[in-house]
Amino acid sequence: MIMPYRPIVPPSPVPKHVARLVWKLERHYLQPVHAMFRLPLPHYRIVAEFQFGIAHLLLAAVAGVSTTLYAQSGSNGERFRQTLLGYYPFTLEPVGAIPAINAARTLWSVFRNSLAHDLGFDVEKQAKTPETKLLRVLTKAPSGARGLTERMIERLEDSYVRPAKKPTIAIRPDATVLFIDVLYWGVRCMTQNLLADTARIQRAEKFLATL
Repeated sequence: MIMPYRPIVPPSPVPKHVARLVWKLERHYLQPVHAMFRLPLPHYRIVAEFQFGIAHLLLAAVAGVSTTLYAQSGSNGERFRQTLLGYYPFTLEPVGAIPAINAARTLWSVFRNSLAHDLGFDVEKQAKTPETKLLRVLTKAPSGARGLTERMIERLEDSYVRPAKKPTIAIRPDATVLFIDVLYWGVRCMTQNLLADTARIQRAEKFLATL
């Protein structure tokens, strides 16, 4: 049976306020990403590839998780980077990938900030990169490039094994590249790993209960 979206399954039951937050995370961020991965659909004259929208939602999800589940104090950038360093599956990056600390810093300064504030341009030149690129896997059809099949997206959502040999980020002479299909898988793994941290989730539950 083909399902439209595979929910994140916590390793153990989580308290009610955290469960409600995870529901919102999936409903407003991850489920829309799932839908956008199905696009483009050229036979319906939907030809946009939605790289910007997918990346923006995923990075906003990391930021939101870092503020609500990871920690409720400190700077936005520090929380964002530490959440990635603590829970994103950087240990499964392919050989030759950039170090985790550099990847976390790049996701914040090069991609998160520029997509949120500068329409994708690195106005402050924190990245020191000639260009940024957002890439994703597409499939082919006689009518043109198409999005992923439902089965392909399910594999991203179900797999505990890295879905591709690509790194999350590649720093090239001409550009810094973010592979957003890998990022989707990684953000889901990150959330599952964080939900397994019982002490941090208990602190998050106390915080969320006050809102």
